[in-house]
Amino acid sequence: MEPEVISVGNALYLYYRTDHSIAVATNSSDDGTNWTDMTTVLTPSPSGWDSGEVIAPSVVIVNSTYYLFYEANDSSTGRRAIGVAISSSPTGSFTKCSYFMKQKPWRMPVPTIPVFRTFSNNVCLSALKLETREGNKRA
Repeated sequence: MEPEVISVGNALYLYYRTDHSIAVATNSSDDGTNWTDMTTVLTPSPSGWDSGEVIAPSVVIVNSTYYLFYEANDSSTGRRAIGVAISSSPTGSFTKCSYFMKQKPWRMPVPTIPVFRTFSNNVCLSALKLETREGNKRA
């Protein structure tokens, strides 16, 4: 669930949606209190299934690979999907790989905000929050 925090060595990394709910960015901290802006790690594609927004990050680490799962939408159709991008570093760059759970636009309730965890080195969808939406506003 947003925001997402992972621990890597002695550092914490916070993943969150940026202003205007368009992209995913990260901050880092050594103490959990003082944070440093790092970078935007994921942005919408110029066209296609994740061209409108990329939000709701959930990050897991398996065998030194960082899997960033996220909610996205297609700016031309409004269809929503959950995508995955991978990196060898918690600060990216993340390479988009695929999507799943593509659906029609703004159906209520909307399955969004994927929460992924690792169990025995397998990446598993551990929760999928249902949201009620009205137009483009999150309830």
